[in-house]
Amino acid sequence: MAPRRKKFCLAADAIRLTRQLAAAVDHPEVAGLLALMLPHHARRAARTAPDGSLAPLAERDRGRWDTGTIAEGIGILQSALARDRLGEYQAQAAIAALANIALGSRTSTEQRGPQEGHAEQCRLGRLLPHAAQLHLHQVGEDPAQ
Repeated sequence: MAPRRKKFCLAADAIRLTRQLAAAVDHPEVAGLLALMLPHHARRAARTAPDGSLAPLAERDRGRWDTGTIAEGIGILQSALARDRLGEYQAQAAIAALANIALGSRTSTEQRGPQEGHAEQCRLGRLLPHAAQLHLHQVGEDPAQ
């Protein structure tokens, strides 16, 4: 098995196992972990150029992103955040979700139109306060001060 194929299988297996854990354990951090993994995995096809070499970030074709999987991860994240039990994986997933929107805004606006793209950015922008609050808590600062 080629190294690239093996990495894909390992990532898919990790997602499969995390899905099983999420189904067995009702915990927002398990959902946060899955929400973090899905969008990263959804962008895998864009990481390589047509010749198989690593594509620099600025040259990656965002049209190759699996937007359905990204949307699934965002939905899982929103459900986890709604439980108001913030955790590290949820914070990382929220930051990654915002990065997906920022990086993909050019292609998403072209494909769906500016109004729908803006609405999605606003909806996901509401995730940032949760991530910031968790980060301040982890570094020992009180966000209420």
